[in-house]
Amino acid sequence: MTFKSRFKNLKKKEKYGLIFFIFLVVRIAFVFVLKTYFPHLEIFPDSERYDILSSQILKGNFNLDGGTFLVAPVFPYFLAFIKLIFGNYWNWAVPIFQIGLSCLSGVYLYKLAKLLFESEEVAFLGVLGYCFYPFTMWYVHSISQETIYQTFLIFSIYHFVFGLKYQKQMHLIYAAILFSICFLTKSIILFYSPFQCLIST
Repeated sequence: MTFKSRFKNLKKKEKYGLIFFIFLVVRIAFVFVLKTYFPHLEIFPDSERYDILSSQILKGNFNLDGGTFLVAPVFPYFLAFIKLIFGNYWNWAVPIFQIGLSCLSGVYLYKLAKLLFESEEVAFLGVLGYCFYPFTMWYVHSISQETIYQTFLIFSIYHFVFGLKYQKQMHLIYAAILFSICFLTKSIILFYSPFQCLIST
């Protein structure tokens, strides 16, 4: 029996579990190789800014002025929360949480692709492409907003498409909330909002 036929015969939750597991293995392996053989690589130049802002938040300074612009609040506040809960181990907790989110985004991308193309083969191939796309792995262990942004954007688009396709108002509400989290994580997403309005009319 081929992998394709085995995958088709799996129950829905088993498919989601398999996708999550594949993403998890790939990301853990990537982080291990990067940390072991390329520890000198600086992944994201704004990491220091987020570190400073999150520490300021814990001290009661809620000014998110990044110098040339105001920093979107979700990631600095998330980082402050992780520091508060995990203390000196926060720099381990952040990548673990982000790896988990990235794996979950793979599951939702599969659901989204299946919803759009109505094909398990296309959905699974799309997810594999996303799984091994360098930048989905590149940011999971870094102190940056990219993983949270990517994940909640996928969540938002899935609920948006589901809500429109099946006329489910609650899913459109979920999409709006998740889109708001995207906007408060990386405000450049606002450029995408007019297209959502055009699609839904």
